[in-house]
Amino acid sequence: MTVQEIDPKRSRTPPVWDYGLNKQSTNSRPPSSQGSGLLLSEKFGHSVVPQPEVLQQVLYPTNEELKQKILTYRNYINSLIKTDSNGSAQPNVLPDTEIVENKPLLVITGPEYIKDGTQAKRCAQWIAALTGKRNYKVVGEMDSVLEKEITPLFNPLTSTDRKDLLVTMRTNLTEYGNGDNDQAIMSYEIQYGIPICRVLLTELAQYCPLVGELSDTLTPQYVSDLYCIGLLSHTYTESQLHRELASGVSYPVGFQVYGDTENAFNHKLQSSIDAIYSTSQEHHFLSVTKLGSVAVIGTTGNSDTFLILKLNGDQQDSYLEDIAPLVQLLQKHIVEKFVKIGRPDIKIMLDIGSIDNEGTYKYKELLLSQILANSEVSRYILGVIIDSGDSYLPESLDLEEESQSISGPPQRFDHRELRQSLFKNVGKTHEKLDKFFFANRLLQRLVELSQKRRGKSK
Repeated sequence: MTVQEIDPKRSRTPPVWDYGLNKQSTNSRPPSSQGSGLLLSEKFGHSVVPQPEVLQQVLYPTNEELKQKILTYRNYINSLIKTDSNGSAQPNVLPDTEIVENKPLLVITGPEYIKDGTQAKRCAQWIAALTGKRNYKVVGEMDSVLEKEITPLFNPLTSTDRKDLLVTMRTNLTEYGNGDNDQAIMSYEIQYGIPICRVLLTELAQYCPLVGELSDTLTPQYVSDLYCIGLLSHTYTESQLHRELASGVSYPVGFQVYGDTENAFNHKLQSSIDAIYSTSQEHHFLSVTKLGSVAVIGTTGNSDTFLILKLNGDQQDSYLEDIAPLVQLLQKHIVEKFVKIGRPDIKIMLDIGSIDNEGTYKYKELLLSQILANSEVSRYILGVIIDSGDSYLPESLDLEEESQSISGPPQRFDHRELRQSLFKNVGKTHEKLDKFFFANRLLQRLVELSQKRRGKSK
């Protein structure tokens, strides 16, 4: 055999460090390959990414302070889940004493999907300021009206009020593009690359606890060490792959229940309860290890799970439109079904969606007030999910950090090109901040409701 000489004129380019697929699609269907049995794009059928261990421990590691902070938050949340309706710890559980005494409401807020890295960072800074971990000053040119509206948003709650809420940020990187402009359909995390998304999450985790979406079964290997909670959409509750994934993660997982009619709602409710039972069991399945090799993975099961019930908004998008069906649902369905699977510790989060007008705010604030004031329901409520919108600060303004309280200085990265790619304006930033304003207002109200729930009314 003759050895083919390498053409020195042939260009050999190294892989792009962001590993994204932000390229134009050819929209052509190549011939089938008998060898692989797959139809792969001629342009980018394969795009190499580093192994999870390399990305986590070598390229973009977390420091010891951040690791400890994440573990502490996980312990807080586990304590909330493992505390029964009477406020005492369940057997074989060592909860955090402060959590048991204060019984704070767990709040998950932030955008429904992350679309812009800069605005996501502003959201994390807002949560850090709200919970007293950092103190910011809004800088830039603004009129008196905007200054009056924006400045209070980054002011902290009082030290007493902060004990009534445990605020976390939703970091959903799984929004799919619609294929416009000849762009192949892919999620945000694939389009911009796993390394970029890890850098973003590492930066956000320094400000507040993060909540991730478990929609993809492989990407959690790259970023799960940064999450304190995982959420599973109602579209995946019947998926055995996702139940197996949830059984192996080291943080609590919430299962979403959604249905616009009573029958649809009850079907999804049963699927979620089945998923909670399945998740608590040991599983063995084929997956990819941290070193990138294929192996049979064994999990120990995850009993730190809860339900997510979507409350109705002004669009009539949920079966639960007031407190009556919720009480009936708990008494006649949820409690009985949880007892059957050996889980008397029912915990529920209420997803109220977004609020962009005064009428919707009054409706949802009243509904939450009634639910948290009702002892038959309130004892099962873990917290609230609020969509606070995509925009948190106009592009013309910036935040200047004045002091740090709980958190240490932000961890910095030397990967300048990657950071520039991360914090560029990847999408159109809308100046409309209504959802953000109403979310901040509702959080202030939740402090009062949390205090009343545990008999600490001012």
